[in-house]
Amino acid sequence: LVFTGSGPDISSIKVGDLVNVMGVTEESNDNTRINASNGTVAFVADGTAATPEVLEASVLNSTDAELWEGVLVRVEGDILLNSIDPSGELLCTVSG
Repeated sequence: LVFTGSGPDISSIKVGDLVNVMGVTEESNDNTRINASNGTVAFVADGTAATPEVLEASVLNSTDAELWEGVLVRVEGDILLNSIDPSGELLCTVSG
């Protein structure tokens, strides 16, 4: 997650583009993010589809969640969808 506020103009950046971000790491609404409002977001190259990190559901637990916050992941194995919060975040638990 990157917050730009009224800082860098990111209007020409598209989903999947490779960018360099300079800012300050902070917590906001229980999410770790980079605050780039006084930093920079610089286009590097046209992007391609991101490759997710593959995680095995059977080894995940609630203490692992922070490690993977903001990372594109694919979970292999059985998980149970508990709810979807107003921001679209899926709240899941490992089943079994």
